Amino acid sequence: VYAPEGVTITGLSNVVYGTESNLKCDQYVFSDSSDYAVPRAFKASAVRFDRPFAKDEKSTLCLPFDMEVPTGATAFMLQHQEDDVILFYSVDGGIEANKPYVIIADNDVVFETTIETMVPATPSRLPQVATDNYSMSGTYTSISTEDAARQGIYALGEDGYWAKGKAVSPYQAYLQATTANGSAKPSVSTGFCRKTPLVAKRKRRYQFCLLIFMTVSNAPFHDMTLFHQAVEQR
Repeated sequence: VYAPEGVTITGLSNVVYGTESNLKCDQYVFSDSSDYAVPRAFKASAVRFDRPFAKDEKSTLCLPFDMEVPTGATAFMLQHQEDDVILFYSVDGGIEANKPYVIIADNDVVFETTIETMVPATPSRLPQVATDNYSMSGTYTSISTEDAARQGIYALGEDGYWAKGKAVSPYQAYLQATTANGSAKPSVSTGFCRKTPLVAKRKRRYQFCLLIFMTVSNAPFHDMTLFHQAVEQR
């Protein structure tokens, strides 16, 4: 709710007040039960995303502003594809605005901050991350089951499988097939890899990505060493 310009209303959630050049909100609370539609940017003194992330649950997330990942959770971003398995690697630091992530929580967590946050106007397009057969995007509007099936959209279930034709809520992310090979599959196999700290050896530094979870929909994955990759860092 935007108060009339010049009117100050403090202490209420989701009420924006101030002048056109200095809009403020004492507390911005939002959830995936409603679309994100902000016509004018404002600064929020506190922000809370009212969707709990339960322990061991795997769920997607796309937020319209940068935010730190709470202690007890890890954010993963789509990295690449090995055969028919798409791989997500853990990210360092916080999540970036408008980008799609998968969150895996080691404990029950909520995304919230009391650091002043700029809440931007709704963007017209969101960035994509792509592999061989799929692209991943976030959404700030609901996608129905019918639209998901028609557009070849895959949504992530709590079991870690991406299922075709499932509805997607605001602030979630989804996969979309970009090739005939990708769209022919009813579900997509996934691996999540956690990056280890850099290890120094002979004047070079190495980083390993350790597989922590994997789903394979069609057949056993035979070469697990593919998920233990040393990345040379000069």
